[in-house]
Amino acid sequence: QYHAFETRPDGAPRYDTVIVDAPATGHGLDLLRVPRVILDVVPPGLLRREAERAWGLFTDPVRAGVVLVAIPEELPTNETIELYATVRDELRLPVCGLVVNQVWPPLFTEAEHATLETLAGATVPGAADADVALASWSRAQREAVQAEALARLRREVPVPCFELPALFVRDFRRREVEALANHFDPPAGP
Repeated sequence: QYHAFETRPDGAPRYDTVIVDAPATGHGLDLLRVPRVILDVVPPGLLRREAERAWGLFTDPVRAGVVLVAIPEELPTNETIELYATVRDELRLPVCGLVVNQVWPPLFTEAEHATLETLAGATVPGAADADVALASWSRAQREAVQAEALARLRREVPVPCFELPALFVRDFRRREVEALANHFDPPAGP
């Protein structure tokens, strides 16, 4: 929070934007709760004033917002939906966006999913086409899980959603960061 209040000698904010990458969900929630707990138990003084300042910042939708990050799988989706409800209902903090990371491009249509399931069940173990059929069916299953996760996230976390594609590269460098940054253009809606 300190950096959000830093100023230059002329009084202007030192930083345009301050990003805090929170730890895992449970620990991140605990960190967000700290100012509120201090306000509830600490008598007037320096510590309480700092907590008031932090809580004022956290709850101001013009100056701050929580961006949730998930991957399109069942358990992370469940956790993100629960996190959204806690941040919104218990902490009453503004949630300004959702980033869904590692979205795989679809390879198969729904009709092809059914065909691949049939082929995977009909292959003879050890046959030349068995590995291809099983790998294709496995990919189709992953696509189905991803589609369901994305649909649930869009439905149950009604904030702007940014989908970042899975990048299948050996080294993650500036080029990859720039490619992902292009996906942060304002979305059409929640």
